[in-house]
Amino acid sequence: MDCKFALVVLCLFVVSYVDAAPSKSKPKRSLWDLLSGSDENFFLVNTTSSKDGDNIECTYMKRKYKDDSRHELLIEMAHRKKGETSFRDLSNYTVAATKGSESKDFSEMTFKRRSGSTDGFKYGLVYSDDNGCNILEMKPETETKVTKKSEKKECELWAPPGKVTHALGGMCTQKFKRLCKPAVVESPYNETCEIPETAVHVPSNC
Repeated sequence: MDCKFALVVLCLFVVSYVDAAPSKSKPKRSLWDLLSGSDENFFLVNTTSSKDGDNIECTYMKRKYKDDSRHELLIEMAHRKKGETSFRDLSNYTVAATKGSESKDFSEMTFKRRSGSTDGFKYGLVYSDDNGCNILEMKPETETKVTKKSEKKECELWAPPGKVTHALGGMCTQKFKRLCKPAVVESPYNETCEIPETAVHVPSNC
């Protein structure tokens, strides 16, 4: 009887020790961490916005330079039309990381063309599993309470070339649909897509 009682006490002690132990949860990844990390190239796998219908494919972004001290990147972006081999709308963007309004980390990034245009667009990181499922939200330059509360999000799913298969999997697809609630999902990626060493530019009006 005494042995059984001692065993019960020991079990309760072990359980209480485990519950009291601090959890070592992985720190939340910021958008700066994602785009400035070891992966330099990304493919656009899914998007909720339609550009030129469903006639584009192989949209990519390539990091060409980063300045850690200023939290800035130089990124090349382009896409091609289906059935073509040359890329269109090849543009270089200066990408600046900023701290989000409700975050202490560099959770937002503003993309601006280096061609002198003042137009830009801003991204926030909605979700990342650190394995290729990276869901970004395109945000308006100036957010209001209405836009923040809106359930509709303009989202994009980006993945490094070696992790696209994971991004196309069921878990990531369901996460994309649940977080972004898209009416339409375009999938510009296909298995023939490759990021060129030096993209050949074809004007978009050709």
